[in-house]
Amino acid sequence: MVPSPVTGNASSKVDEFDIPTIIEGYKKHIGIDVQHYFNNEKKLPLFLCPDTGMRFFYPSSLAGDGAFYTSLEDRSGYYDDWKWDYKTAWPFINEESSVLDIGCGRGAFLQKLRDEKRCDCYGLELNPSAFKVLQQKNIPSQMQTIEEHAMEHPNKYDVVCFFQVLEHISSVRSFLDAAIACLKPGGTLILAVPNNQPYLFGFNKYDSLNLPPHHMGWWNKASLSKLAGLFPLSIVEIIPADFADYNNYLKTKEINLEISAPKRLPLFKLFRPIEKIWIQVIKKKIPGVFIQAIYKKKQ
Repeated sequence: MVPSPVTGNASSKVDEFDIPTIIEGYKKHIGIDVQHYFNNEKKLPLFLCPDTGMRFFYPSSLAGDGAFYTSLEDRSGYYDDWKWDYKTAWPFINEESSVLDIGCGRGAFLQKLRDEKRCDCYGLELNPSAFKVLQQKNIPSQMQTIEEHAMEHPNKYDVVCFFQVLEHISSVRSFLDAAIACLKPGGTLILAVPNNQPYLFGFNKYDSLNLPPHHMGWWNKASLSKLAGLFPLSIVEIIPADFADYNNYLKTKEINLEISAPKRLPLFKLFRPIEKIWIQVIKKKIPGVFIQAIYKKKQ
């Protein structure tokens, strides 16, 4: 039995991936050798949590280690000072709130909250180089898991947030239990994840950074909504990002075809100008790449 990382209930296999294709994708498009994570296996199954509909990879040993994330941190966009996640969360955080940011990176969001909203900010970050930057910025922080932090700081914060973190987590239940435990009753939980509907961008099954060892869980609006029935949370709002960049969309689609269906690639390139026009017509129906959920902790 493969247990759901949310509820522990038996989960079903819904898809599988060719592991040599994943390894080659990481080498070619990310410049990282991930072969050792897969123990010479050839197929990677994808499982479905029966209670939330979130999809996930198993076992947890597939998840990237510190060396993997150190190799990614200087990529453009990995530690942006301002991004959609922060902009969307901003209105839900009141001035002078106490805020915990889990996986806060180099602290850009906390620094802005501290400077502009006079928030009492605290960060958790396990990446040593990012943690050094937090210290340089004088942002109160620890290299500590949320489970450890919750034992020391129950019911402490007005807001707990984590952006682009949950998709990396294998032990979802303990992570969310701990994050919620840190909130005051009536406090606000804010999270953002990639929007897999059904795959990233709706078609890109072999997007390297949406697969292990980078991402372990796939979320969408339906699965985020189900969390409110399994944890002491009520939904405030679930906000998908708008579709933004058709050039990136087409580039991503081309990469996916190059990996998963190379025989179709010449035809795609031939009709790309027409598809570019078509995307402008249907772009409101194309899901954005991110989704954010805002909850209140029940009293």
